[in-house]
Amino acid sequence: MTIEKQEPDNLLEKTVALFMRFGVRSVSMDDVAREAGVSKKTLYQHYGDRNGLVMAAVQYHLKGVEISCCGIFDEHKNPIDQLLGVSMYFHTMTRQINPNLFFELSKYFPQAWKLLTEHRLNFVQKQIRSNIDRGIELGLYRTDMNPDIIAKIYICLIDLILDEDRFSKSIYTFKELQKEIIYYHIHGISTPKGIHHLNEKQLSHE
Repeated sequence: MTIEKQEPDNLLEKTVALFMRFGVRSVSMDDVAREAGVSKKTLYQHYGDRNGLVMAAVQYHLKGVEISCCGIFDEHKNPIDQLLGVSMYFHTMTRQINPNLFFELSKYFPQAWKLLTEHRLNFVQKQIRSNIDRGIELGLYRTDMNPDIIAKIYICLIDLILDEDRFSKSIYTFKELQKEIIYYHIHGISTPKGIHHLNEKQLSHE
């Protein structure tokens, strides 16, 4: 089967699944070709080399993340529920991620890592800023803060938990780290009304 006969999204979906499960460096072009049902020659023709395939897979993954996060924000009108919904989405997704994946991307695939970094600085930061504005409007978040600074601090926190030297994945899981960050963030920016809503949500899930 050639790549023309194989749906590109399906091929990249399988590639992303392999990278998440095994990491990037341990997955060869042979592995991808075998899993996707295409020839290795065809992969090289369309993606150039493994770097090109990694870039395409990261772009595909980030597009999916954006669609999912926007869907969650549209579904929940309460900004605290939006953050909890996105957090749950990432909890589910990161259960499948090999602990070495982000380290390998940052060290051996700088272009792909740059895409992830730019995604945080652009899409994620804008989403957080929009969430803060909505929370202030509804009286759930404090008014005595600078939304731009808080949104940037949130991005710094994400960067921090991806730092293997500070948070070894042999000690902490992504789920643990993400949970602590989201509750730390919400508690730090919420009014008593917001904290009350958060506590109610926690109780309803116990």
